[in-house]
Amino acid sequence: MPFIALCQIPLSPIDWGVSKGVMVKYEPKDPLAGLNSLTEFNSVNVENRNAMLIAEVDVFVEQQIAQRKKVNKIIDDGISEMPVIHYELKGPNIPGRERYYEAYVEITKMLNGDTPLNLKRAVFAVEAANDPTLDWEVFQRSISDMVTHVTTMS
Repeated sequence: MPFIALCQIPLSPIDWGVSKGVMVKYEPKDPLAGLNSLTEFNSVNVENRNAMLIAEVDVFVEQQIAQRKKVNKIIDDGISEMPVIHYELKGPNIPGRERYYEAYVEITKMLNGDTPLNLKRAVFAVEAANDPTLDWEVFQRSISDMVTHVTTMS
C-alpha cells in the first residue's frame, strides 16, 4: 500500500479579520472543523487574506486623507497670511490712466468669474491700454491669420 501525505497550510490558533472596518478575532478550535474539503479550507484562507488586505487598504486611504487635510490646512493658512497688494496709479495727469483701469477691471471680471476667461481678450485689454489705436476686430483677424499661416506650414 503506497504512502500518501496530505500537505496542509495550517491556520494560526488566532487569525484576525475585518468585518465592515472593525477588527474581529477568529479563534478556530480545529482548523479543519466544519470543512468538507480542502477547497473549503482554501476558500476560508482566501477570505481571511482578502479581509486583511481590505483592512490594510482602508488604513492606507485614511492615512492619505489625513495627510491631504494637513497639507490643505498648511496651504490655507499660508494663503490667509499672504499680504494683499493694493496699487494705484499716482497722479491725475498720467497718460492712459483710465485705459489701464479699464483693462484691470476687464481682467478682474474674468478672474472673478463675472465674464468668461478669454486670454485673447485679456492680452488685447493690456495692449490697448498701451496703444489706444488698436482695434479689437483687427487684433482678432491678425491672430487668425497667424494661426492659419502656422497650420499650413506643417
